[in-house]
Amino acid sequence: MTALEAWLALARIDKGPVFRRVSTTGRVGAAALSPQMIAHIVKRAATRAGFDPACISGHSLRAGLATSAAAGDAPPDLIMRQMRHARFDTTRRYIRDADIFARNAVSFTGL
Repeated sequence: MTALEAWLALARIDKGPVFRRVSTTGRVGAAALSPQMIAHIVKRAATRAGFDPACISGHSLRAGLATSAAAGDAPPDLIMRQMRHARFDTTRRYIRDADIFARNAVSFTGL
């Protein structure tokens, strides 16, 4: 069972938003987390992991997804659809140059 499947089962979520507010008593709400709350959660996790929270945001997660998917050779249209972008030019801005030295034009020349 994946962490997502475990969360959905534990929170009894079968429709609607996946990521929701949880009260101090453990009650799972019905509404989606706000963008501000997601940013707060991401920054708090970054701090606990030893990263500078000023350099990380919820946007970092989107860029990480796009970059990892592209590095794994996911078809561009699937990345675009996952990110809900109408144009691939928008998606392309999220894809970071994660493997500039491993995948570049020279690596295809046989040199």
